[in-house]
Amino acid sequence: MADAASDIGRCAKYARHHVWVTRHADYEFWAGGEFTNMSREEEGGCYDAAARNDDVENTDVVVWAVFGFTHSPRVEDWPVMPVERHELHLRPIDFFDANPALDVASDRDTASVIVDGECCANGD
Repeated sequence: MADAASDIGRCAKYARHHVWVTRHADYEFWAGGEFTNMSREEEGGCYDAAARNDDVENTDVVVWAVFGFTHSPRVEDWPVMPVERHELHLRPIDFFDANPALDVASDRDTASVIVDGECCANGD
C-alpha cells in the first residue's frame, strides 16, 4: 500500500506482490534483503532476484510468500502479546499428466497360485 517512491516503499520492495518465484540461489535467504531495517532501499531481496529475469523453467526455484498482517492492539494484549497463526498450503494442480502412483509395483505375491479345491474337499 506504500507509494513506490516513499521511504517505506523503497525499503520494502518485496511487499509489492504477495508471491514471488525466483531461481534458487544459495546466498538468498531474506525476502527484504539481509539488512532491511538498516537500509534506505531494499538490496538483495526477492525484488532484486526477480528483476534478474532468470529462466525458472526446469530448474530449482524459490517461492517467496510475502503477506502483510496487521495487529490491532487491545488493552488485554499488554504486556503479553497474543500469537496469531497464519498458514500457507501449496497444493499442485495438474502438475502431472497422469497419476504417478499407477505404475508402482504390485504387492501381489506372484508365487501364490489358486488351489482347485481337490486337496481340501474332504477336510484334509
